[in-house]
Amino acid sequence: MRISSGRLTRTALLAAAIISTIGAPARADGEAKLLAPSGTLRVGIYPGSPTSMVTDAAGKPHGLAYDLGGELAKRLGIPIDYISFQRVADIVTAIHDGQVDFTVTNATPARASEVTFTQPVLAIELGFLVPANSPIGKVEDIDKPA
Repeated sequence: MRISSGRLTRTALLAAAIISTIGAPARADGEAKLLAPSGTLRVGIYPGSPTSMVTDAAGKPHGLAYDLGGELAKRLGIPIDYISFQRVADIVTAIHDGQVDFTVTNATPARASEVTFTQPVLAIELGFLVPANSPIGKVEDIDKPA
């Protein structure tokens, strides 16, 4: 989504639509047209990430972008098309170019220069697990030569 008045409106509605997947059903009339101009919600996914899409032992796909996209399309009353990419950067480009309508990813300054983000939906704290006798005691130690 380019940062323009039309796209900002679309982004604001996207935020409202995401929130509505948690609460009451979305009003599909105008929102569906703005969020999925093709009539189908095109969800960008990248396999292998639980924030996007993974496959369980039975072969069933799930993940944050996959599940939220499915619920959003359901509540908007429109079909869904999952479009798979190898890298998040490719999804961001596809959103920017109008080929994808929705995904879930982290907002970095580089990505924010290409697309508009909603408020965070999920906060993930990352860390490192090291042996008790490791010279790594804090994050800054990771980049020090051994």
